[in-house]
Amino acid sequence: WTRRADLDPADATAQDSWDLLGELADLGIIAGPGVFYGAGGDGYVRVAITATDEAVARAAARLTARGPRTG
Repeated sequence: WTRRADLDPADATAQDSWDLLGELADLGIIAGPGVFYGAGGDGYVRVAITATDEAVARAAARLTARGPRTG
């Protein structure tokens, strides 16, 4: 599970999950919206690391290169 670092879980909404999901999809990273797992998942996405080590390393590099997102 992960969420945006600047998002207070108490303020998270289902839309926050979908927004983060879209950001990750733009980077070629597929995740599941936390809202699929109940209200406690608002603002989170669930990531399953099931690819090859090389593919995971490339995804991590894309996340690092994009830097943190806020607001």
